[in-house]
Amino acid sequence: MFQTRRLTARVVVAAIAVSSMFAGVPTLSADGVSDQKQVVEQLAAELDSLNERIATLDEEYGAAQDKQVELQSQIVESTAKVAAENAKLAELQAAMTEIAVNRFVGGDSLGLSPLFSSATSYNDAQQLDALSSIALDTGEGTADELDSVLRTLDADVAKLERQEKDAADLITYLDAKLAEGQQLIAEYTTKSAEAKAKYGELVQQEADRQMTLRAEAAARAVEAEQARAAAEASSASASAAAAAAPRGGGNTGVATSGGGVTSAPTPSTPVAAPKPAIPQPPPVSGAAGTAVAAAYSQLGVPYVAFRASPNEGFDCSGLTSWAWAQAGVSIPHQSGQQFRSNPQVPKGEAQPGDLVFFYSPISHVGMYVGDGMMIDSPHTGAFVRLRAVNWKAVVGVSRPG
Repeated sequence: MFQTRRLTARVVVAAIAVSSMFAGVPTLSADGVSDQKQVVEQLAAELDSLNERIATLDEEYGAAQDKQVELQSQIVESTAKVAAENAKLAELQAAMTEIAVNRFVGGDSLGLSPLFSSATSYNDAQQLDALSSIALDTGEGTADELDSVLRTLDADVAKLERQEKDAADLITYLDAKLAEGQQLIAEYTTKSAEAKAKYGELVQQEADRQMTLRAEAAARAVEAEQARAAAEASSASASAAAAAAPRGGGNTGVATSGGGVTSAPTPSTPVAAPKPAIPQPPPVSGAAGTAVAAAYSQLGVPYVAFRASPNEGFDCSGLTSWAWAQAGVSIPHQSGQQFRSNPQVPKGEAQPGDLVFFYSPISHVGMYVGDGMMIDSPHTGAFVRLRAVNWKAVVGVSRPG
């Protein structure tokens, strides 16, 4: 009996010891997993935030580059105009001087002192007045024309000077944005490498997940705003129809069901299942086919902010603008402007070569290539890739060409 009690006691003590040994393990393990998940999510959020800032800078840089091209074109045009006005001015001044010389040769020196005197007291304005006086006195109409050319020339020279100053300021702005972007890229590269060394691909996968969630939220916000605008337009149309309808009872010809309010149906969104990468571009004709083939030719090229260099590096809008340029179609190197400058089409009507846009405001673009797939240059540290379109995250589609 005593031995049995001792054995029972030993079993209880052993059980307590084993229980004590392992009691904390599940909790510690759970805490460890929870802590690691929290760290991974935090690092991913930081990477996502850096990518968003880089993308924003990239968009601003692209818009500034497009502005620079436009400004240079304006400067060339203004320079040519000023040169033509200077030539016209020289021609008119020569004609008026000839009139003055003829008057002088004829023995009339009235008003010629500012023209032929060596006195330094006469300025250009006084000489111009003398020429004008002579031209008017002889019935010539060149004085008014000269005055008009001078006014136009002054205005165009001032405009050219403003354009040249804007161009210089723009170069300073571009340099500053580039330096800021390179600093962010270096920070992202370092942080991403450290995270990958410690947590493998978990951080990047989480960052990609957060980017997707952000894109989907932006798309929902855009769709909600479009639905609100459509509802307001429908309400305004209904009010106008009611105001125009004849007063009094009777059948208005409008059928209702249970007196309820019928809202506009939400447009259906195509859902594309992920498919394996296609090694060759699908058969697409015309300019869109050329653009699609160009995009396919750059698969695996690294993402490089502010760049559109084939086989070297692209940002997202650089890839799409370069690809369409191969088809002879010029579009801006900036995703927001690519969306606004081309005809927009419903998501359900997307065709190969169309551009698909993400986030609000728009800061990412890819090229739809058919079969629910798109090619894009996603973010720092990634490469030009072929992937399934997440239509829930798309905020718009446009069609170049």
